[in-house]
Amino acid sequence: MPTKPGPGDSNLCWAAAASNILDWAGWGTSAYNTETQIFNYFKAHWSNDGSLPEYGWNWWLTGTLPPGGTGWEGWSQVKVSGGGFWSGVDFSGVYHEAWSGNLLTAVDSFFDSGYGVTLAIYKPKGGGEYYGHALTCWGYDYTDQNGYTGIYFTDSDDGVTALMHYSVSYSDGDYYLTGYSGGGWFIGGVEALAQNPVPLPAPLLLLGSGLLLLVPWRRWKRD
Repeated sequence: MPTKPGPGDSNLCWAAAASNILDWAGWGTSAYNTETQIFNYFKAHWSNDGSLPEYGWNWWLTGTLPPGGTGWEGWSQVKVSGGGFWSGVDFSGVYHEAWSGNLLTAVDSFFDSGYGVTLAIYKPKGGGEYYGHALTCWGYDYTDQNGYTGIYFTDSDDGVTALMHYSVSYSDGDYYLTGYSGGGWFIGGVEALAQNPVPLPAPLLLLGSGLLLLVPWRRWKRD
């Protein structure tokens, strides 16, 4: 997945996005209370393979292991026991997702509900298979005249500790990120996590490599 992989985490973009939202939403712990610390915990406990923030969040909160067995070969699995830091949480009540329909409308709705949001983006590689990547979404552009025209995100692969903005174009039911990583990438899914109603006291936010943590926001303009 990553264009600039680090040692031992070349396929953990999903864990980076999951860590950003866990920290922002107040699901850290006294020992793991920055996005970088949370990510390093994932790195120490999961295999270096692709997955989705959903499985990382569920494991972190409730200790539930990701799917396994036939059909999941190549997906990241827990290699060292851990997680379950918020075992009393009903995961189905705090996790939200959208994989069809107008996905930026879903992003809009999740932000309005106060959730942290990640994006699953994909690019065809031939033979019905796709490259996949995970981003942390922090906002979008919208006008009444043109609809959704851009998104704001952080990307654990780009080596940039800054909020990035890309225009989006709508084609055949999908939103494409204009010019992102050679082009051809589209938003295929949206995953969201509700904020912890009783979070631990948070320290000052830190800038991690590709893991900049910012408060979600959106740019809204009425013509």
